[in-house]
Amino acid sequence: MPYRLRGKDPYRAAERRDRRWWRRAWAGLALSLAMLTGCGPQAAPVPGHQAPDFELPAAADNRTVSLSALLAEGKPLVLNAWASWCGPCKAETPALAGLARQYEGRVTVVGINMTATDSRADALAFMRSYHLPYLVLLDPKAAFYNSYQVSGLPTTFVVGRDGRLLHVYRGPLTVTEMRAVFASAARGA
Repeated sequence: MPYRLRGKDPYRAAERRDRRWWRRAWAGLALSLAMLTGCGPQAAPVPGHQAPDFELPAAADNRTVSLSALLAEGKPLVLNAWASWCGPCKAETPALAGLARQYEGRVTVVGINMTATDSRADALAFMRSYHLPYLVLLDPKAAFYNSYQVSGLPTTFVVGRDGRLLHVYRGPLTVTEMRAVFASAARGA
C-alpha cells in the first residue's frame, strides 16, 4: 500500500508501459510496410520504369559521368555494381570484360565500384589486374547504392536506350546468363 500513498499505482504504470510498447510496435510495423510497398523514403527501381539518374566520378580520371550522358550515346547500358573484396564479383569479371569487348559499339558496359565500402586504390588495382575494357565509376557516398537499392554484390542492371530499366540481376551471373543479358541488352529487350 505504500505506493498508493505516494500516488503511484504499479498496475497503472505497467499498463502505460504496455501501451507505449504497442504504439511503438505499430509505428514500426507501419514504417516497415511503407518501405516494403515503395512508399518509404526511396523505392527500389522497377523494371519498366525510368532508371534513377546519377552523377559519379570516373575511377581513371575523376571526371563526373551521369546516366543521362551515358544514354546520350544511344546504346543500351549494362551497369555492374561491384567491390574489389567481393569474391563473386571477382569470379564474374573475366566474362563481363570479355563480353564488353565482344559487344563494343552495341552495348555500353559501366562498372560501378561501391567505394563507400571499398577504396579507390583497391578499385584501381582490381581494374588493372582484370584489364577492364570499360568505364568504371566510383560510388564514394553510396549515392548509386542507395538510389538503385543495391542489396548484395554483384548486382547488374540493364538500362534501355530510352533510359528505362529493363532488368535487374542480383548476385553473380554464369557465363551463359551473362551472354543472355548482353544479347537481350543489344536487342533492347
